[in-house]
Amino acid sequence: MKKFIHLLLAVFVVCPVSYAFTSPGNGADSGTGGAIPATKNVLWHYFPDKDVKNPTQNTNVLVMSNQYEDFAAQDLEANTSGINFASLNVSSYVPQPADFSGYDAVLLFEDGIFNNTIDVGNAIYNYQQGGGGVVLATFVDQDWSNNTKYGPRPGWGNLESVSPLISDTQGCEYNADNMGTILDPGHPIMNGVNSLYADSYRGGTQLSPDGTALALWSTPNFLGTNDPIVAIYTPVTGGRTAAISVMPHYGNFGGFSGDYYRLFQNALQWVAGGNDSNVVPPLHQESNLIMTSSDYSNFSTLAYYNAMKINHSGVDLALSRYGTRTASKVSAGKEVHAICDGTVEFTHSDGGLYSFMKVHHPDCNGQDIMAYYGHISPYEVSTEVIKDDPVGTIKDWANNSHVHLTLDTKTNRDLKSIKYEICSFTLDAATNTVTSLTNCGGTSLTRGKIKLKIGWGQVKTLAYRDNQGHLHNTSNFYINENAMRQLGFIDFFDLY
Repeated sequence: MKKFIHLLLAVFVVCPVSYAFTSPGNGADSGTGGAIPATKNVLWHYFPDKDVKNPTQNTNVLVMSNQYEDFAAQDLEANTSGINFASLNVSSYVPQPADFSGYDAVLLFEDGIFNNTIDVGNAIYNYQQGGGGVVLATFVDQDWSNNTKYGPRPGWGNLESVSPLISDTQGCEYNADNMGTILDPGHPIMNGVNSLYADSYRGGTQLSPDGTALALWSTPNFLGTNDPIVAIYTPVTGGRTAAISVMPHYGNFGGFSGDYYRLFQNALQWVAGGNDSNVVPPLHQESNLIMTSSDYSNFSTLAYYNAMKINHSGVDLALSRYGTRTASKVSAGKEVHAICDGTVEFTHSDGGLYSFMKVHHPDCNGQDIMAYYGHISPYEVSTEVIKDDPVGTIKDWANNSHVHLTLDTKTNRDLKSIKYEICSFTLDAATNTVTSLTNCGGTSLTRGKIKLKIGWGQVKTLAYRDNQGHLHNTSNFYINENAMRQLGFIDFFDLY
């Protein structure tokens, strides 16, 4: 019986192993699948923008400090995802407009007071007013204009007017503390941030008049209040700002634990405008690889139907080198990530190339969906996953290595096994295209109805009765995007 179940899964899921992907001008890539005939050549392509930031595009961050900026940039890049870091020492240098070019956000901190802060602060303020995101971190509070511990300090110029935190007048607290109250667990910055411990180098802040705290340290500060760990401000003009009262170069010293790196990652992506969405791509961009699909394997494409005589209910996603468009074999073994918060409902680990994971995502930017992550080696994960959690790795399918992602809005329809549905339909007879599917349900194939075979990766038309009631047992029609969406399936990029 087990072998029979595997056969059903293998017969009714996506993408043939016999198709390889070629690079233009270079002939076929090597691989067990061989080359696609010229009429079926498939070139991977980069998706266009779907939101303020492309969901597959990394956030670019410039780290500024009077020292340790290089270490902070390298450490954060090694321990976060979706962000490229660069660094700039500002101990005696005033950033120029050209220095900010190409960066979505700036992370500013200091280690030891210095006298260049007004000019640096004004330069960052001008960047923020132009729409750039800014995150401030320990020890900027020690040069704040209201800090009296180190004598009168010059302050950070106009930047102070858009900060969500200011100094508590004494600056950093050199004692240990844990995360206390989380005030806004639903904010994108707090996604996946549930704990934090620092043995020193933290706190010493209070809210500015315009700041909103998201989480607090457990122990009261010099003023008798609990310092905010992280606070935000969205000014009337310019980009967003956030402030974190722990130093970003802690990795050089040790003595911290919890969701430290996730906090910085979320804050930087939020100020950059890249994680308002509670949806993330299932594959992480790398230094020379981006998430792509192809004209052949997109959602409900005619090219896929023409090649397979079956309809593609999801999208195939892989990593490739943009520009050279190499084959998707580089995707084998890459991690696949949960696109939203959700609950793992089923894992099929021993189906070879057709192994998959079924996850219920009740709120992907307002969409309640059942997601099927196919052609992966699923991890043994807890029942609950949060967005961006790794859920498995892509199976090695030579040049055809990819993750298939089907999103089904009919969450009660369990597609871990084959289902059959009968629907009213509209057929464009000239092109043999089903253009609408409505009133699905029932078991009788009556006049004007069509019978569908539905799996977690594909949909096939089986038989229909025409308007005169005549039965046609050998129908095989292309289902266009409109009809596929009426059937309940959506494209991953519909979520943005």
